[in-house]
Amino acid sequence: MFAVFFLMQANANVGGEWAATLTLPLGETWFNMFLVQKDTQLTGYMLNESGQFDLKGSITRDQVKFQWDYPDGGKILTIAFAGKLDRNTISGTAKVGNVGEGPMSAQPK
Repeated sequence: MFAVFFLMQANANVGGEWAATLTLPLGETWFNMFLVQKDTQLTGYMLNESGQFDLKGSITRDQVKFQWDYPDGGKILTIAFAGKLDRNTISGTAKVGNVGEGPMSAQPK
């Protein structure tokens, strides 16, 4: 019985390369997302035509959180994502500084 409970509490593995899409009122943007998972800690980076942006975050069971900084018109916006891994998709909401928020999803590449 203990083994079953332990398995239910294990953290999902999200390490690897993902194709991510973020939708905001001004439009949709894509990123290649590279995640490295060590226990509950996430590190990595987001990559698109604007550059490469380091990220850091965490995972608890299937709950994924991370953030990165993104340049916008001479200022830096922090993008904070909170979501869930369901099968092979990470989906949730990304808050973009004080600008707003929108849905974000990612699938393995």
